[in-house]
Amino acid sequence: MFKDLRMRCGVRIRPRFVLASLGLAISCSSTTAVPAQQLMRWKFQPGQQFDVQVTQRMEMEATLLDRPIRSVSETTMHLEWAVQAVDQAGTADVRQTFRRVKMTMDMPGVPAVEYDSASPAKPTGMARSLADQVGPMIGAAFEQTMTTRGEVLSVTPTAETLARFEKAAGGGSAPGGLSEESLKGLLNQTAAALPEHAVKPGDTWQGQAVTQSPVGALKMDVTYTLAGQEVRDGRPLERIDVEVKLSIEPGEDPATIKVAVAAQESKGVMLFDAQAGRFVETNMHQKMTLATTVGDQEMRQKVAHATRMTVTPSVAEAAQPPAKAAPPADPAGK
Repeated sequence: MFKDLRMRCGVRIRPRFVLASLGLAISCSSTTAVPAQQLMRWKFQPGQQFDVQVTQRMEMEATLLDRPIRSVSETTMHLEWAVQAVDQAGTADVRQTFRRVKMTMDMPGVPAVEYDSASPAKPTGMARSLADQVGPMIGAAFEQTMTTRGEVLSVTPTAETLARFEKAAGGGSAPGGLSEESLKGLLNQTAAALPEHAVKPGDTWQGQAVTQSPVGALKMDVTYTLAGQEVRDGRPLERIDVEVKLSIEPGEDPATIKVAVAAQESKGVMLFDAQAGRFVETNMHQKMTLATTVGDQEMRQKVAHATRMTVTPSVAEAAQPPAKAAPPADPAGK
């Protein structure tokens, strides 16, 4: 989401929440036996409210004109989910509201940049540029429709949010190019589409997501495996191991910069509370080498990207204390 929040080689900044991401999280929990068959479904109820936190961290290393370049960025989004209505099939209308955005960027040749929408201090320099683009998102609300399998059917801004965008951008487009596709992409990256049928440990199912980018279509083929259960504070959670293969299909414009995935390792762990009917935590970790070609020149970039999401009920679930989240994974695997 937030199209064009990225760090390119050099010192140029284009605000965008990068839609790539898959990482490794190893939690310190015991493993127990699980039922022979498990049907995992979201259990939405009208009036439910959740605090959702998504953190994305990216480290990039490259060589430009025989000089090494290293860039680090981290974005944390605080969102609120409020279940408005649930139909007979369990499909829910959920209002998602952005409450806070925090960003840090460390790039060669320029001072480190920090921005926190909750800070009373007035941003300056590059932080002010980020504030101008991200600011209209704070308090913005979107209506999303989700099935019990976690499939996101639609995401649309509320009338009030659309009016805010029109005032901020003068045309009704969301700040930073935020779109239904980018919001769906964020949700699909951090919460798996649950299997159609009941599964047992060792069973796998597939998922696929495609998003558009300036360099072409980003295609993710995902394999999910029910690994078993992990116990957090005496509460069993279903552990889903994730493996992702990312490919880039070049755009039709021959002048477009060509980017290919030369090497990759993408894994992750998702924890699902079957009793409460919701995801608790997602940790994804991706390491890859990108080959970027401009004319007859090729540059290799090493990228480590980590995404972590936690979902916490705003009102404690009756007799079911929420599971504690594990510390965030280091995207470099250190």
